[in-house]
Amino acid sequence: MSIFSNFFKKEAPLLGLQGSGGGLGFLAPKGGAGPYAVEIKLWGGGGSASSRSGSSSSHAGGGGAFVKASFTAASGTVLYAYVGKAVAHASSASTYALANSGGKGGPGPGDVGGPGGGHSMVLVNNPHPRAKGPTPVDGDIIAVAAGGGGGAGVGGNVGGGGGGAIGGNGLNGTGPGAYGRGGTPSAGGPGGPSNPGPGAGGFLYGGDGMASNGGPGSPAQGGGGGGSGWYGGGGASYHQCCLYEAAGGGGGSSYGRPTHPGIESPLTFTSAAGSTASSGDSPAGGEPDPQWNSTAKYGRGKGDNANGLGYEGRIIINYGPPTDVTQNTQSFGYSGSDQSVTLP
Repeated sequence: MSIFSNFFKKEAPLLGLQGSGGGLGFLAPKGGAGPYAVEIKLWGGGGSASSRSGSSSSHAGGGGAFVKASFTAASGTVLYAYVGKAVAHASSASTYALANSGGKGGPGPGDVGGPGGGHSMVLVNNPHPRAKGPTPVDGDIIAVAAGGGGGAGVGGNVGGGGGGAIGGNGLNGTGPGAYGRGGTPSAGGPGGPSNPGPGAGGFLYGGDGMASNGGPGSPAQGGGGGGSGWYGGGGASYHQCCLYEAAGGGGGSSYGRPTHPGIESPLTFTSAAGSTASSGDSPAGGEPDPQWNSTAKYGRGKGDNANGLGYEGRIIINYGPPTDVTQNTQSFGYSGSDQSVTLP
């Protein structure tokens, strides 16, 4: 059975926990003993709006995906949290890697495409190198929530939402399909038809949007960057007069690992894809969750504001007894340094 069969189904209950000596002990920070029921909630970073201003309709980024993982774990288990976000298209490669490698928006001259959102992910017992693409510890990744694609150009060219098993395609307001495609469980999303090389998404990164290249078009428009994920979405093509309209980047795909040697039980997952919006911000997946914050707007795609970066993702780790999994809560935003929780 595919690991992605865990998505889009009702969450199974946590396995029963057996203690010794006549009962179960759980450690709150004040004292006690494990094992723990653990619940991790992840929001991927939202995609960004393009630099186009004055458009009659949205050129927003897509919303980031939401993933919830539930399992049991022993005292001493370390959970590393890496929160993704979108960064300015002219940022360095190392800055993109720290933000979990959403795709760059297509640069000018002319309008700049919106960068894609970085994915959020959790690892068990090993930190993850802050680098783009595969690393030796990828087998310790237990959950990934995908980022949304960046928007582009004239109205309606919205980035695709970060997906569950499959990321959303970018949108075209007018013209043929220059949009970036969504990532899948096993491959990055292709770039737009004029952007097959750097536009393709890959393992843990989104594809770059295509540069405006000076025209044609008035003004020329760069393509939106792909959202990152287990496999990232593709970056969109630029505006080519009478052929392709600049379009939104594709959203990344999310992921859940069904078992891990550092986890005492199988893991169960639920997920919700990010959305697109015809006006205003694009909703993130999981917004009905009670721990989603309407002020911080975890994972939303940035709306009609020209050149506005998407909202950063979030990771919330809850742990405690099965009857009170939120007894202890740690919440993580973006950081350029490793962040972790050790179950005491």
